[in-house]
Amino acid sequence: MPLSMGIETLIHLVLTTSPFLLLFSYFIYSASQRPNLPIYHLYEINDDAVRQQMIQSNDTVIKLSGMLYSFLLTFILWSILTVYLAFFIAKRRRLMERYQQEGVVSVLGNVLYDRPSGICANLRGKCHNEDYAYVTYQYPSDNNNVYNNHTKTEDEEAPKLVVEKVVRTYFPYHREKITILILPNLPLSGQPKEDIERDVSTYQSNYAIKNRNRKKYVLVLCISWIFFCLFGALYILHQMSIMNEMNFDNAEEEDLDTAWIIFWIVLLLVTPILAFGGNLIQWWWYYKWITDRGCVTAHVSKDVPQIVQSEDYYNEDEEVICSMNCNDRVKRGT
Repeated sequence: MPLSMGIETLIHLVLTTSPFLLLFSYFIYSASQRPNLPIYHLYEINDDAVRQQMIQSNDTVIKLSGMLYSFLLTFILWSILTVYLAFFIAKRRRLMERYQQEGVVSVLGNVLYDRPSGICANLRGKCHNEDYAYVTYQYPSDNNNVYNNHTKTEDEEAPKLVVEKVVRTYFPYHREKITILILPNLPLSGQPKEDIERDVSTYQSNYAIKNRNRKKYVLVLCISWIFFCLFGALYILHQMSIMNEMNFDNAEEEDLDTAWIIFWIVLLLVTPILAFGGNLIQWWWYYKWITDRGCVTAHVSKDVPQIVQSEDYYNEDEEVICSMNCNDRVKRGT
């Protein structure tokens, strides 16, 4: 990856988070100036009217405890994102690559595209870019080297069981008789081969390899924010101790002991649970969804329709991708 591209990426990330950086920098500056505010030096003022005005103006001052909680909350969020980038994404990529290794079973199946419908369809499309589809394929039998420990007799007819499951798809249209890849000993792990190849190509292609350092820059930014928020929280605690020790007139004493307890609870308990535990749970759910979620049945309920509406095969940014009959599919030049 060229150095200039890496610098541009880092600049873009910094600018994206700069409003929060300015806000928290203001918090640090405000905390540093807190002991010098006139409200804490009323004994030096003899004019009662001025003193009352300063007391009323003190209501607009942000409490140090509020600043502390803002730093700690942001610390938690950046920690979650850091662990997600370093842990979840790496394991997900390795899972997708397993579909291209030896021992993977190939069967034929169909894909029924789950086109969003209803009044919430446009809202759903704006909230996320993922497309989902129903995959249907024959449940692998022991003839494929596999999954059934049951030994059939010569007179016994093998049941034609079918797996139906929801998968993410990169191709928003119906497909028939395509290759479905199944991981060894995981009969419900079927994924369309075309979608696996598209997914893997997003981080194994020559272009992706050249730009792989972008993830490193994101991690650097996340880690920088973690240390910045940690420093900010410790500095706020330091200023709270100064305010309590100097015992200014008319100063609202901050509960320093409670603040330190909250700090250590967030640092040693809440953050590890949410960052590591939360990502572990998310990974477990995702892994089970990919490899062990689906319905095994003898009757197909999500089959590809033979006759469909033409509007189902138009995309706002693409030409028509299928004819009225699914068996007469028009392939795009991609």
